[in-house]
Amino acid sequence: MKRFKNILLLGGTKDNGQFTLRRAAQLAEENAAKLTVLDVVKPVPTSMRLFSGSVDPSKLQEFICDKRRVELNAVCSENISGDVSWDVKVLVGQPAVEIIRAVMRDGYDLVMKSADGGGFLQRSLFGSTGMHLLRKCPCAVWVIRPDQTPEFDRIVAAVDAESGDATQNGLNAQILELASELAETENAELHIVQAWQLWMEQALRGRAHHADEVDAMLKTHEQSAREALQQLLTQHGVSDANATIHLLKGGAGYVIPELVKDIQADLVVMGTVCRTGVPGLLIGNTAERILNGVDASVLALKPDDFVSPVALED
Repeated sequence: MKRFKNILLLGGTKDNGQFTLRRAAQLAEENAAKLTVLDVVKPVPTSMRLFSGSVDPSKLQEFICDKRRVELNAVCSENISGDVSWDVKVLVGQPAVEIIRAVMRDGYDLVMKSADGGGFLQRSLFGSTGMHLLRKCPCAVWVIRPDQTPEFDRIVAAVDAESGDATQNGLNAQILELASELAETENAELHIVQAWQLWMEQALRGRAHHADEVDAMLKTHEQSAREALQQLLTQHGVSDANATIHLLKGGAGYVIPELVKDIQADLVVMGTVCRTGVPGLLIGNTAERILNGVDASVLALKPDDFVSPVALED
């Protein structure tokens, strides 16, 4: 996989952070990419100015940043080997905002982060910073589950082949390319999932004399979804020989997390896209529901024309 050339890792010193650091370093080495390990510390409270006679707030802030920089350099030296070009940065401010600004300022093409917890309560897994990045960061974001095994065994690529939207088609291409390359690198199973559903099916079935028509509509829609998915897979050289294909009836926000759980997937590669004209919003509630429902690492991709709602400067 040679897509990423400028990787930003949100640094940490805990065990799960070190695991993510080693994976980021491995990815940087495979891609001949530059790796920057970054942390964001809170600003010294303005109340400290009341003690300016004994403590200089600016010097205290500098001390805190220097201390964190030393810690990160030590962790990087212990966990990064090979010919990886790496650097350490410490910024001051609100973590998600400063990370996004760093991406915009320095042209990072991937942000990696350890998840904050475990379990099926996804707010706990991704945490506030992770969710902000998944929603608003203009580049790809990879959040790695804290108990992730060293290798991925099963990778799920979630696509939307039916949309006919140019932005979604571009995301589909990115998703399939990355998921296929990762599966090959990790020697992992590749699962490709497409969800489909008939709009207002239950309401239509409420009118009993339309049951046969609804069944016919379902059959037609399923066939259309199957053909659209097959066309997408053929276009990108994916077949039953190198992937397991899942065409699932139901809302994507429900059936995709169920599939991830059923097959015990390690990683979900998915897209986030703004169709509403409001910068930073995911595709309705679907992507949010998937993120809230999966108990796996997530590699989330943005379309090329995505505009973050975060301003570069205040």
